[in-house]
Amino acid sequence: MLVGAILSVSASILDGCDGEVARLKLQESDFGCWLETVCDYLYYLFIFAGMAIGFFRSSGQRSYLVWGGLLFLGAVASFLTHRAPATPAN
Repeated sequence: MLVGAILSVSASILDGCDGEVARLKLQESDFGCWLETVCDYLYYLFIFAGMAIGFFRSSGQRSYLVWGGLLFLGAVASFLTHRAPATPAN
């Protein structure tokens, strides 16, 4: 669990830095924004799945798998309904 927590905090820190660096270097792009969104949602999916499986393995209660599945479906539904911001017209 400690390794997972350290990886999660590290991923969060790096997630916050990459956009800032791109903006400072004037290298932001639509693809970068899309990739950032996809990676964020993949992170959520892995976190939910890992927590549900970990809780299930430590307690044996299937309700953790149900809650994990619901969180997983909610994250997927959120990703599918996410609308990218409109780009300003030149």
